[in-house]
Amino acid sequence: MLKSYQHLNRFFICLAVFFYGETALAQEAVVKIEIDPAITFQTIEGFGASDAWTCQFAGLWPAEKKEKMADLLFSTQSTKTGQPLGIGLNMWRFSIGGGSAAQGKASDIGDEWRRQYAFLQPDGSYNWSAMPGQTWFLKAAKTRGVKQFIGFVNSPHVLFTKNGKAYSTDGNCNLNFDKLPQFADYLVTTIKGIKKTTGIELNYLSPANEPQWKWNEHNQEGCPYNNTELAQLYKGVNEALVKKQLKTKIQIGEAGQLDYLYDNGNAAKGNQVYQFFNASSPNYIGNLSNIDQSISGHSYFTTSPEQKFINTRKKIAEAVAQIQGLRYWMSEYCVLGDEVLKGEKRDLGMVTALFIAKLIHHDLVLSNATSWQWWLAVSAAIIKMAWFISIKIKQMGRCMIVNCYGL
Repeated sequence: MLKSYQHLNRFFICLAVFFYGETALAQEAVVKIEIDPAITFQTIEGFGASDAWTCQFAGLWPAEKKEKMADLLFSTQSTKTGQPLGIGLNMWRFSIGGGSAAQGKASDIGDEWRRQYAFLQPDGSYNWSAMPGQTWFLKAAKTRGVKQFIGFVNSPHVLFTKNGKAYSTDGNCNLNFDKLPQFADYLVTTIKGIKKTTGIELNYLSPANEPQWKWNEHNQEGCPYNNTELAQLYKGVNEALVKKQLKTKIQIGEAGQLDYLYDNGNAAKGNQVYQFFNASSPNYIGNLSNIDQSISGHSYFTTSPEQKFINTRKKIAEAVAQIQGLRYWMSEYCVLGDEVLKGEKRDLGMVTALFIAKLIHHDLVLSNATSWQWWLAVSAAIIKMAWFISIKIKQMGRCMIVNCYGL
């Protein structure tokens, strides 16, 4: 049995019935399902999604539209006829931007929807009204019962990067480590400012995202790191959190591909469970006071062929199980496409639904994930990138007409 909320238990039972039922039909045999409540495999911490890119704009739209979006994402209430108002996410990822939006076209990120605002301004001052759209969704999540909030960073703020941009010029780490104390202080100040203005204290802080990729195409914010650089980053952020006596925990990993968590042949960027949580590693940070005893990865590029799908997740479970008390989060996924399912076009049918159900099942059952989180909660593109809502946008001068669809 999985210790969890009652409505989540029903969800897992339905998944189990689906997969076992599918086998039964194929074999034309009766399958007996037994659920033993005395056996616990893992405690599910929650399901979530991120506010990246789109919520900075969607949070500025008419109240009726954005309230509907928030209900679809966070509500646990039902109508009088029993129809759920939403899917009841209990985790919300807040994107701590790198300040590329303030640079405009000079950011070199061509699509303004992929630039990110920040509370820290180009002149070094803080403007706590600079991210109203994202802040609106943050408060809407809290109002609807969300209790776990994660701040995540794609790129260090441009004031602390080597090239003054929110992407890497040469595919190497773009953080200026001479400015690591200032960058860490910026993150801590952001956490404190969010709490002061919204009453929400971020439970977790993820200082790096998909560090294995080069992030040199300047089509979105991003920063590469090797494991040694990540360890230095985590230590610097931990020191700043301790200094300010904040309870926020550092959530590490965010591996761009799951096999980087155990071993994929990349000595500099792989084998991260060992690198960060084995005391014999030179990059060990598992004993730092504000490091959360969890490691996260993203399920991209590992969903086909079938045997790779299964084996990758089993190896994660084996690697994590070797570190006592360590938990695993699947912290980002959307359908980018593989041999089984392409990422283009919206699909409200069963093909994509069953693909995602199977992925969630494998991530929870085979890799023992304790949390499962989607990438974009809201997307402006008509593709399989937004989990719950797709928005159709018409621009008429500065007026945007938005239609919401529950996926």
